[in-house]
Amino acid sequence: MTVLLVFVSHFIFIALKGSQQINVVAGRFWTAGAVSLGLGVTGLVTLDIIANAMIHGSHWSVYASYLASGVCGIWAAMMIEKRRSN
Repeated sequence: MTVLLVFVSHFIFIALKGSQQINVVAGRFWTAGAVSLGLGVTGLVTLDIIANAMIHGSHWSVYASYLASGVCGIWAAMMIEKRRSN
């Protein structure tokens, strides 16, 4: 369950991070600000899950999930922006 929670929370964090970059470049101030709030929340959630996993003797799969979710999250942000701009 921890592996899935890490994947989902970090996936959302990285997707939001990619979205924030796109919004900043496009000059969308309010959207970038709103996304920053989401980044704060998902960042804290991800850190909490990882910290608890480390305390309870996490497995390598938690770390692999963290790494894989970053790749998938940025790809999702890029695909969403591409569809949005078409």
